[in-house]
Amino acid sequence: MFKCIFISKLISNEIKLATQVHINSNIMIFNTNDDFSDETIFEQIFTHNIDTMKVQGEISETKYFLGIEFIKKVNINTDHVVILSDSLFYASRNIESVTFTNNIIVGPKCFEQSTIRNIDFTKITEIGEDAFKNCFNIKSANLKSLTSIGNSAFASSGLESVIIPSTISKIPDHCFYQCPNLTNVEFKGPVDIYQYAFADCFQLSNVVPGFEQISHIKHYGFRGCSIHKLKFNDCELGGGVFQNSHVESIDATNLKIASKDFRGCRNLIFVNITGTLEIIDGPPPEVPYYYQNNMGLVEIFKFDFPRAFAFEDCVSLQEFKVNACQQFGDSCFRNCLKLKEIKIVSEILGSHSFMNCISLETVDLRTVTQIGDGCFGGYENLKSIIGLETSREYGGNVFSDCPNLVISEVGNAGWEMFSMCHSITSVVFKGTELQNGAFMHCLNLESFECQSNIQSIPEKCFYGCVKLITVILPPSVSMIGNYAFFNTSLRNGFAFDNIRMVGDLSFAYTHLQTVTLFEIRYIYCSVPKCITRKSDKKWHLLLFCAAIFLSYFVKLNVLYIKSAL
Repeated sequence: MFKCIFISKLISNEIKLATQVHINSNIMIFNTNDDFSDETIFEQIFTHNIDTMKVQGEISETKYFLGIEFIKKVNINTDHVVILSDSLFYASRNIESVTFTNNIIVGPKCFEQSTIRNIDFTKITEIGEDAFKNCFNIKSANLKSLTSIGNSAFASSGLESVIIPSTISKIPDHCFYQCPNLTNVEFKGPVDIYQYAFADCFQLSNVVPGFEQISHIKHYGFRGCSIHKLKFNDCELGGGVFQNSHVESIDATNLKIASKDFRGCRNLIFVNITGTLEIIDGPPPEVPYYYQNNMGLVEIFKFDFPRAFAFEDCVSLQEFKVNACQQFGDSCFRNCLKLKEIKIVSEILGSHSFMNCISLETVDLRTVTQIGDGCFGGYENLKSIIGLETSREYGGNVFSDCPNLVISEVGNAGWEMFSMCHSITSVVFKGTELQNGAFMHCLNLESFECQSNIQSIPEKCFYGCVKLITVILPPSVSMIGNYAFFNTSLRNGFAFDNIRMVGDLSFAYTHLQTVTLFEIRYIYCSVPKCITRKSDKKWHLLLFCAAIFLSYFVKLNVLYIKSAL
């Protein structure tokens, strides 16, 4: 019995001895996969002052062991592929170099936040996600044998240059995100760029051979980079791809862009697209907003900005040429302060598309069918508009506060469309839609002629047009809205023949001296409590309302009411 116990113990000791790693000077040698399970490794590292590990034999994967944090150098001498396991040297403050004779696979987070300095990237076939993230000592990487690379593989690393082989067809999310020293990237074949792949690489200025062989770049792919010239063949961009970058010129054949793609490119001067520009819906589609409700709770709302801000804040943009584009999205060229020349070939202009483009002098709208709110508002230099006589759909304030704009004919006029356009003196209206405040505060407007069969003059249409003397309306006009001619210079000659409804204070503070009302059905007044009750006859009531309605006429001498209902 004792003999059996002794033999059993001896066998176990032999097995234990067989699994022990070998020590040669300050080098720890691993021959089998079981060697990584040796419980004495940590003790031996301290005893022999070991800083180097050597992997050889049949080992297929290096595994973590207690004490690996003290290893500075790794030498892998095998005739087969070896895997460096996940998080093997994660946050190691000692690892400096890894050498190997055959190809290796680097697992996820293998060297993340470590001090790795020297590694032969030419023999690495696969790199897992976060493998070299925050490795500040890495300077260059020739990945010529690489077949697979994971998200954030080199994010926030010290890379200065990288070569991407033709075996890599996509650069995954955040792969080289925030590499502050990265200046050169070389692609050996066609490749797609995924989201944030090179975002915030502020020194990246050289991409070889260029962007001609790139067909897709997802959102924020090159945000903030220092690339100066862009040339595309057929390429689709996600949202914010080159936002806040140093791009100076763009040449493209066909280009699809999304929200914020070139927003804030303050050095961009010239854009030339010989084919078609298409502005598509794309990320980033949602912006969070915070709101405090009545209960004191904070709720998060998300607001969509589809197709918006594509070239917003490109303050140096001077010339934009495109052969075909169906739609310019909201705020597309907002704050492009130096934009002097643009050929508009779009059918739709989104809200505020050209807001604060203060250098524009002439706008050609002949191809446009729809214009959004505030599209050209606030331009001091805008003097003329081509194609304005064409009827189209307008938003509000499209040309408001353009003090030097001169027009003579106009189709439809949207809400406050020409308000505060002080250089307009005479207008011939030929459209079918005239909206509230269309010519409000046009201080030098003297005459208005309507040559179409509109039904009404809307609220505040000519409010504050202090020089407006002559108004010619068609017989189809039967209603005058509230404040429509408030504080104008109308005198005798305004035709009320077909007017049936008159709004509150619509002719207050005008210069009318004689007014004849025919078949008036409604006169809106602001003080209904003054209506007389002495008679049931409608004409008495109507007469009194008319008196109140006209009480602000400072020069009114005679009022006639004929055929009152």
